[in-house]
This record gives sequence, structure tokens and C-alpha cells, in this order.
Amino acid sequence: MELATRYVYKIYEKKSFSVAAQELFISQPALSATVARLEKDLGFRIFDRSTVPLSLTPEGRIYVDYLEELLESERIMQRRLKQLSDLTYGNLSIGGSSYISYHVLPYICKEFYRRYPGITLEFDLGNMGDANNLSNKLHQHELDLVFTYSDPSEDSYCIPLLRERLIIAMRRSVPGAEALKDFAIPGERILSGNYSSDMEIEDLSVLSKIPFLCFEKGSLTQKRFEEMMEGNYASFPYTIHNARHSVVHYNMMRVGLGALFTIDLLISSADATSNDFLYFVPKSPLSYRTLYLRCAKEAEQTPIIKRFLEVATEVCASDLWRHKN
Repeated sequence: MELATRYVYKIYEKKSFSVAAQELFISQPALSATVARLEKDLGFRIFDRSTVPLSLTPEGRIYVDYLEELLESERIMQRRLKQLSDLTYGNLSIGGSSYISYHVLPYICKEFYRRYPGITLEFDLGNMGDANNLSNKLHQHELDLVFTYSDPSEDSYCIPLLRERLIIAMRRSVPGAEALKDFAIPGERILSGNYSSDMEIEDLSVLSKIPFLCFEKGSLTQKRFEEMMEGNYASFPYTIHNARHSVVHYNMMRVGLGALFTIDLLISSADATSNDFLYFVPKSPLSYRTLYLRCAKEAEQTPIIKRFLEVATEVCASDLWRHKN
């Protein structure tokens, strides 16, 4: 950014020529003359000098907005240049809103810190409100990486980390659950993945009268559940808004408040060996989903991001993170 425009922004911040001149270590007449020349070149006045404190003209407001965009671009450039170092220092911001990302992230971070202890990591977890909140932050360069279930898009770079199996879990005390016990798969087999495809349920209409704890309307999990059930299901009369953490839903299922469409990772060893719970695996392509790690397309070769992607891939390919809660 040119010197004159930096002067303008300092004046805008301080709302005063004299205070800005002091902080810029130049005389007020010299500062005023520099701004006057710039205004002449632009063809409009940036500041309304008749107000106290100093204010912007309508044209000046547009000009300062433009300067702020330039400053943000400079910050992004400087950040990326720092990341071209030898990875002895730098920053990385990561977003996630799914339970599995919460679960696997500590293991990825442990290994990343072992290799690159000088890198600072920041986390934006929870994703309350708009379901696209984290993706928007990625596109606006507020985040470097995001864990997501969304399919890869042309304007970003994704690597697949994990393929999850979605299951249905319920307490035996749920009305109608006991009649379905012959379709259930033992919890230990769910955890180990040691079951055959003929144990999976192809006709999910047998579950249509079971009340399900539903996720927020419009969420990816709820859409997948509704499509798999073909809309033929009963809903438990409780709704959880702005709670994307699956543990809340799982714990409600654990106390008997309906069945749940969930992931096997949430099942504890104690639950798996208990006779109080029933587990079912849908025989459907929709019962699988992939967790991706996404970054901006132009950032995939940035050294810090590239190394984090490598570590994440290695950790998720191992079984070390799959300890049970």
C-alpha cells in the first residue's frame, strides 16, 4: 500500500490529523498537504473537515472500505509468506463441527506437535447457527482447514480422512424395540466391525414405528436419515436446536428417549457389552459417509497446510485413535 494511503487510514483510525501526525512522526502541515494532493488526484474529498471528530465523506467511506480490503489482502499475503519458512514457526487455524473430528483431532495434533512444535494452532469448533458457517470462514480466509462431510467442491481442495459407518442405536426399553431384537447386531461386533452383510437390515420399514431422536432440520445427518428411511419414521417429541454435538443426542438415546441414527464411535465399551441396548446396521450406501479435510484450492501446497494434511492422513489411516470412550 502506498504511503499516502497509509496516512489516510491512520487519520481515519484516529479521527484527527494532529494525532495521526504525531503517531506517524511527521508534521501536521506535511500530512495535510499529502492528503490534499491525494484528494486532488482522486477528484473528491476523503474527509469532512467541518465535523468534530473528523468524519468521512460518502466518497471517503467507499475509499476507506477499499483500503481495508487492501490491508486484509496484505495480511493474507504476509501470513502465506511466513508459512513458506522452514516450519519452525507459523500459524494454522482449523474448524470442525462433527463428533469424529473432535475425537480424531487430538491424535492428529499430538503427532503434528511432535514434528512441528513451533507451529501455533487455533481451533474453531462447534459451528453453531448456520451449517455453512465454517465453510464460509474457509472461503473468507478466516480458517485454513475445515473438517467436513460435504462433498469436494471445485473451489477447494479436499482429502478423504475416514469412512464412517452409520448405525441405529436404541435402548431396549423404547416401545417396540424388544420386538426387533432378532435384527440387532451385538455391540461388540459393531465396535470391531466383525459382522457379515447378511446381518444388516435392508428393509428399514421394520423400524417405522420406533420414535427417533432427530437432528436439526436441514442438517446433513438428518437429510441422510430421512432419505434412508424414505420419510417413513416416527419422531420423538423433543427437538435440539443449535446443538451439533452428537453426544447430546447419544446420551438422550442412552436414557431411553427414542432411537438414534449415529456412528459406532459413540458406543462405549460398557454400552456394547450391556444387554440394555440394541444396534442395527442399515444395508444401504447411505449408511457410509466420508470425513474430509478441506482447504482453499490455492493453499494446498502451502508448507504448513501440506504437512498437516500429511499428518492427518497418517493418523487416520492408523487404528491408534480408535480407543473407546
